[in-house]
Amino acid sequence: MDCRLLSLFMISFFLYASIYAVHNFMFQIVKETGVIDKKKYCLLQLLYIFKFAGVVIFCNLGDRKGIHRYLVAINVVLYSVSILALYNLSSIASLRLRKAFVILTIVSSYIFISGTFPLLDSLTYNYLEHEGLDVRQSGRVRMGGALGNMFVQVVCSLLQYCFSRRLRGEGTKNRENVINISCNLFFSAGTALIALLFAPNYVLGKKVIHAPKKAWKVKKIFTDLISLLNPLLVLYTLAVLGQGIDRAGISTFLSKYLENKGIERSYVHVLFFCRCIPEILIYGLSQQIESVLGMNTMFLLSVIISSSRSFFYSSYNFNNSPGTLKAITVIAEIFKGFYSSFFNYCGLRIFRSFATDDTLSLAQGIFNGTYNALSYFTFAFLGYFLVDYEKAGQPDADEDIRHLFFVVACISCVSIIAPIVAIVKRRLSRKEIHKNNELQPKPAEIE
Repeated sequence: MDCRLLSLFMISFFLYASIYAVHNFMFQIVKETGVIDKKKYCLLQLLYIFKFAGVVIFCNLGDRKGIHRYLVAINVVLYSVSILALYNLSSIASLRLRKAFVILTIVSSYIFISGTFPLLDSLTYNYLEHEGLDVRQSGRVRMGGALGNMFVQVVCSLLQYCFSRRLRGEGTKNRENVINISCNLFFSAGTALIALLFAPNYVLGKKVIHAPKKAWKVKKIFTDLISLLNPLLVLYTLAVLGQGIDRAGISTFLSKYLENKGIERSYVHVLFFCRCIPEILIYGLSQQIESVLGMNTMFLLSVIISSSRSFFYSSYNFNNSPGTLKAITVIAEIFKGFYSSFFNYCGLRIFRSFATDDTLSLAQGIFNGTYNALSYFTFAFLGYFLVDYEKAGQPDADEDIRHLFFVVACISCVSIIAPIVAIVKRRLSRKEIHKNNELQPKPAEIE
């Protein structure tokens, strides 16, 4: 691995460590503002539409200006500042003003983080292509993200465990969120420094370089979006939306749900650590796995695994012994690791295959925007009508969450349509090519 590819690996490491220090605990952080409950938090997911808009804008800007590494550095720092500001809003006395600032900081955090992942992916693919390297080596960079996620879960788990032994009561809960936010700030600073000092520059395509200088317009963004559309891409976009809704439902409430079932946050971090183990394996062997299975089959497997995991959490009885409970949840999260690695690796490659040189980041932005933004926006309506705030504090207070898990699991099952259509279409195409080759007259032998 050369120094530039290593820098991308380290950016991925620090970026994932930063984001996943707080990603699965946003409900707990927002709840401390004193203006949000489960039902209202679901409604806040409507603000994810700003994240989708940010993905399109930042990716299009990166494609045209070649400033990917600068956008990554600036956005990740501003995201962490927004999270820190959100945590401190509880000190505002006016309830109306506090609500307004909660919405403002959440919107800003969504916008700033929106394009970070697709920009890093685009920069990675761009570097590999212009250095003449196999693009499947992008799996090594993504492996850095999995390692970063693992590392921050270990750090947070150890810190949470140490503080939980010294503190008790509400002070412990407040300290838990402080630990997560502190790790987020530290790794965001590391991401920005590496991106600015060591990351390779994005090499613009010839069409972009020689294109006449024009004003940057929103209309051009929609023109590029329309140029990408075809029936199979639409099917895959719907499939990604279904998987994103499933992920939104699980990731929004899973950590809080497990804590309500008696699992300490320090062990919740251990669970999230376990899910990274198969990710490292898959990303490390991505070239070999793709050669054997193919991208469409990998996508299909990811859908099956994701749906099965969601059905598990919606139906499993958490009244078993602590040892059994911890073992079962570890297995479930290990399967989550297989799903994440398959889905993220092949999903990006599939969407990239529909793009041209000047729309690569935009195609990947559609994938990330649909999965990380539009899906949460759609989930907001489901969550608002399925989650019952009146059950708070009652024995069956989490029954509505289990029902929500079941609904999103059913929605995710629809995602199998796109890979099945793609697999069938590919096989029919191969048969047609083979048939045409057989019908072609053989060249006459020279006597």
